[in-house]
Amino acid sequence: MKAIQIILILLFALTANTQITGTVFRDFDGDGIKDANEPFLPGVTVNAYGISGTLCGTQVTSGNTAPNYSLSGCGTGQVRIEFLLPNGTSTCINSGSEYSSFSGSVYGTSVQFKNGNSSNVNFAVQNPIDYNVGYATNPTVYIPCYVNGNPTGGGTSGSDSWFVGFPYSNAGTTSPSLVADGTVIGATWGVACSRHANKIFTSAFMKRHSGMGTGGSGAIYKIDPTTFVPTLFYDMDANGYRTRAANTAPTSGAGSSYNLVGSTQATYLGSVDPLTGQPSGLGVIGTNVQRGLPNSATTPNNDPAAFDQVGKVSLGGIEISDDGKYLFVMNLYDRKLYRLTLNDPFNPTSVTAVIAYSLPTQNCNSGVLRPFALKYYNNKIYVGAVCSGENGGSNTVGGSTDLYAFVFEMTDPKGTATFNSTPIINQALNYAKDAAINWTGPYGLQWYPWTKNTADVLGPDPNFTYPTPMFTDIEFNSRGDMVMAIADRSGYQKNPDNNNNLSGGSTDFYIAGGDIIIAGNDCSGYK
Repeated sequence: MKAIQIILILLFALTANTQITGTVFRDFDGDGIKDANEPFLPGVTVNAYGISGTLCGTQVTSGNTAPNYSLSGCGTGQVRIEFLLPNGTSTCINSGSEYSSFSGSVYGTSVQFKNGNSSNVNFAVQNPIDYNVGYATNPTVYIPCYVNGNPTGGGTSGSDSWFVGFPYSNAGTTSPSLVADGTVIGATWGVACSRHANKIFTSAFMKRHSGMGTGGSGAIYKIDPTTFVPTLFYDMDANGYRTRAANTAPTSGAGSSYNLVGSTQATYLGSVDPLTGQPSGLGVIGTNVQRGLPNSATTPNNDPAAFDQVGKVSLGGIEISDDGKYLFVMNLYDRKLYRLTLNDPFNPTSVTAVIAYSLPTQNCNSGVLRPFALKYYNNKIYVGAVCSGENGGSNTVGGSTDLYAFVFEMTDPKGTATFNSTPIINQALNYAKDAAINWTGPYGLQWYPWTKNTADVLGPDPNFTYPTPMFTDIEFNSRGDMVMAIADRSGYQKNPDNNNNLSGGSTDFYIAGGDIIIAGNDCSGYK
C-alpha cells in the first residue's frame, strides 16, 4: 500500500512540475529569429489543452526576459497550445493589424502541438507595416529645412536646400544626397511617405523669415524620391478649406491687417473670423513680397505679422494610412483634422473627397487648444495638441499651470473616424526642463505661455531662450511606447542672426529649447 502511495505521489509531483515555456516577440523582419531590436510582446493569451480538449493551463505573456510565459499542470502527454491576440482593446497589440509571422521550423504558428514538458514553444508576431524589406538596412530620411528669405524670388534663397533626403547611416559632415530647392516647395513641416506609391508628401508651415512655396499656406506637395522634384499636389485654400484669412494682405508694415505696437508687438485688426474667433488680421498671410522677405538667403528681415502667426495658420502634421488610400493633415487655422481620399493609392494624382473632424472640446484656461502633431499607428490616428496659455496664462514649475499637452485618439480613421472624448494623454507642462543652453548659467529650464511680444522672447534671459510648447510630432518605438516631441514655438518666431523685433535692424543669436516626452505602454494604457 505504501509503495502505491509513493508511486502516486511521484506521478503527481512529476505532473505538477512539468511546464510549457516559451517566448512571444515582435518579429519585425519575419525571419523567426528574435533579433536584438525585437522586443518581447506582452498581452498575448497562451492557452494549453489536453488530449481530451480540456483547458489545462493559461497565462498572459508579460515581462522583458525569456521565457515570457510558463504553463504548468498539463502533464507530459500531447497538448494543443493556442496563442490568442487581444481583440484590439490592448495598447500593446491589435488583432486587427498584427498577425503571426510566416510559419517555419524556427518558430511556430498561433496553434502548435507539443508535449506537456516542452520548452522554447515560441510565437512570433508581425505587423507588416513595421518593416519594409527594400528600405530596412539603410532607409532614407527626409527632412524640411529652415531657410531665410523668399524662395520664389529668383535669388539665393530659392536655390538653397529647402527639403533634403539622406541615408540613415550618414554621419558627421556628410552632405545630403537628395536636395530640393525652394522654387516650388517653400517652408514645410509635416512629412508622409507612401510605400504603395513610393512618393513623399509634405505640408506647408508658417515660419517667420521663411517664405511660402508656390501653393501658399494650404499647400501639400508631392515629391518623387528618384527625381526629387516637388510638385503641388493639393491646395487646401483653393478648394475651400481655409488655412488663413480670406482677405489679402497689405505690404509689410502697418496697414489694414495689423498695427505695430512699438517695435515688439503686432495688434491685428479686422472683423472676427468665425473659423477662429479672433480678428481676421491674425490670419492674413501676404505673399512673400508683401511679407518683406528678401530674395537673398543671407539678408536679415523683419516679417512682422508672422511672429504671432506661427502655429496659428497654415498646416501642421501630415500622415498617410497604411493602405495608402488616405492622407490626414492638421489645419492649424481652423484647428480641425482633415482626411483626404486619394484617387489611386499606387499612383495618387488627385483628391476625390475631403472630410473635416473637430477635436474633442477641452477647457484651456487663459489659452486656446492648439493641435499640430499627427500619427497613424495600428489603425488609429493620434493627434497632439497643447493648451497654449496665450491669453495671459501662467506656468509655475511644480505648481499651478495653464499649459497642458494632450493626445487624442481617433478609432477607425478609414471608416467612421470617431474621436474618443477623453484624451489618452493629459500632461501638465509645469515640470522642470533640462537647460536649453548653459553658457553663463542654465537657461530655458521651463515652459512659458505662448507670446505675441518679441520682448518676452528676448528677455530677461541674456542668452535669448524662452521655450513655448508646440506639440509637433508623435512616434512609437518598438515596445509600443509613445514618443512625443514638444517643439519650442519661439524657435520658429526667431531665426538666428535675423532681426529681433518687428521693426528695426538689430540681429542676435537665439536658442530654441524643445523637449521629448515618452509615455510608457503597460498594455492597459500609456503612463
